[in-house]
Amino acid sequence: MLSFRQTLRFAPPLALIAFMLAARAYAPSTPATKLPVVAPTVAGSQGAAADIASVYAAPAFEVAMTKDIVYAQALSHETWGSESTEAMDLLLDVYEPVRFDDAVMPAIVMIHGGGFNGGSKRTGWISEWAPWFAARGWVVYSIDYRVSGDYGTLPSSYPELPAELTEAQIDQAHALYPACRDAKAAIRWISATADDYSVSTDHIAVICGSAGSVLAVGLGGKRSGRLHGRDLARRRSESVDHEP
Repeated sequence: MLSFRQTLRFAPPLALIAFMLAARAYAPSTPATKLPVVAPTVAGSQGAAADIASVYAAPAFEVAMTKDIVYAQALSHETWGSESTEAMDLLLDVYEPVRFDDAVMPAIVMIHGGGFNGGSKRTGWISEWAPWFAARGWVVYSIDYRVSGDYGTLPSSYPELPAELTEAQIDQAHALYPACRDAKAAIRWISATADDYSVSTDHIAVICGSAGSVLAVGLGGKRSGRLHGRDLARRRSESVDHEP
């Protein structure tokens, strides 16, 4: 039987596994049968006066898609912790309702799964759900982020993982950190460019699956003044490596 101290060593990977199992259990499966049948009407404001636009249960707009927008640049290492690096673009797609007014709209950020080993911002359920929501009045963003094969930067204080883990499990646990940094960078970019897309920064939701659900949990925690806010999101792109 393991001692309490030995058990604590397994807490980080066990927590990660628990998050991913929960995310997989509740991730969207077949979009054609799981799509919402009613969309809410929301109310709020961006700035001092503009009212948030209504959203609809039935399609109300044509949808314009813009592909592969660079929301940040990130560091990719030759392997974990190596000094050899190169910059890589982090990309997102935007699905916009085609409107002919000055309405300020709510937004949805979609984050794909893939176990931190792969996946795509145009994975099957996103390709169907993103235009579904955009046609009903949301601006939808679908983001890519660094995965294990990109060997993102880890901070020097990153915890040592149990030696009993396999190489694949270690890669997965390491990839969680840069992936979360990238997701936060995407939120900052969305806040910084909100006026360009007529988005209300007070009405941004996240829809995700599997590993993307773990990143959504990470978006819920931040250092003060680091994640978003109109006064904080002044730059349109940001180099993402690591925080001290």
